[in-house]
Amino acid sequence: SMTGRGFNSSATTDANGMYSMTGLPDGLANVSTSMGGNASRRSRNQQAEIRAEQITVVDFDFGAATASLEGTVHRDGDALGQAHISLTIETAYGTENFSMQTSGDGQYAFNTLPAGEARLSVSTPGQSLMRRPAAFAIEDGQALVRDIDLSGGATVTVTLDYQADRYMQVSILVVPGEFEMPEPTMEAMQAFSQNIVAAAQVVEGRAILNGLEPGAYAILAMGMPNSMRAAAESGDIASAYAALEIDSASVTITEDSSEISVALRF
Repeated sequence: SMTGRGFNSSATTDANGMYSMTGLPDGLANVSTSMGGNASRRSRNQQAEIRAEQITVVDFDFGAATASLEGTVHRDGDALGQAHISLTIETAYGTENFSMQTSGDGQYAFNTLPAGEARLSVSTPGQSLMRRPAAFAIEDGQALVRDIDLSGGATVTVTLDYQADRYMQVSILVVPGEFEMPEPTMEAMQAFSQNIVAAAQVVEGRAILNGLEPGAYAILAMGMPNSMRAAAESGDIASAYAALEIDSASVTITEDSSEISVALRF
């Protein structure tokens, strides 16, 4: 599928893996593709520049997928059922994304994975993202087991002073170290997103982030004002990016930290 300023188009590959889309307007577009199903579903995306009277070629190569990954998600000794697991793998051919929900006993399993550097993240009720452990390598033919323990860590409560009806979405993000604004490109935003260790939606001016391990972090409030809706829906990354509103604060969590409060505002 392809999305850009004011258009959305899709196509299915033929028996030879070829696809085509015609009648596209000029400009930047996001091109995404997926194959397989359920836990074996593989997806990738790229950014392309469409120019009048030219053929733009966007190829995808998924490579071999002979590895597997499974494990259990738990917190304080209890299995976390229906948690959403996201897996991102940086392969020799590009970034691939996988996702699934844990079973009632907290188990997950991904089959037919490619080799590369992998990151796992977990979405649980009340907190949209918690990423543990750090990046790890997947090799061809491996059968890996990675349990995810969300126990311990500090709780950060964020209060945000803002005018709620001005925004289509407001999120609280946590990144390690100091915050640096990424460039307004798909590649830079994808790299930034992989650096996020925790995230939550703001509800009635408040968000709670659980399980942050010791370290230095930047706590970000990122608001998407209503004025950027059209740009976001059309895939106009530069315009949507320019409209973002951000406030941040630095915190350091120690072994003795249990609860930390942060106040932000737009």
